[in-house]
Amino acid sequence: MWLVKGRKISFEMADGPDINLPAGFGMIHNPKQATKCRVYFGPYEKTPEQVAQLPHIATLYFGSDYNGRVGYVDIPEGKWTAVGDVTRIYYERPGEHADYYQHPFDEPVPLSRNRQWHRIVLPKGCVVNERGFVQP
Repeated sequence: MWLVKGRKISFEMADGPDINLPAGFGMIHNPKQATKCRVYFGPYEKTPEQVAQLPHIATLYFGSDYNGRVGYVDIPEGKWTAVGDVTRIYYERPGEHADYYQHPFDEPVPLSRNRQWHRIVLPKGCVVNERGFVQP
């Protein structure tokens, strides 16, 4: 299950100008996948259909009173091209803990691109949970 965990995303780059993603892009993550240390950024389609019952991990992240909507993402397959290294990410988080967050990375993490999509691959042992980016 993919969660759109943030919007209004920008990356502070180690070498080069910051990257600001379009307003309709989301921060998309699947905490239950073997590749949980990969976070994707791209367009998504939100429908008016409410989620009957939020999964536990979504309730922890968004809050128990969050009205989740069914949405669709189409993460591309194929080759991802290196863009540079991210030193800090900024994003707006919806739900009970709504705010504009930032997370500095102790060591820069690689950002890659496939068509209009972006992806960061965090180091092995990463922790991305109901609190957001925790480790690294």
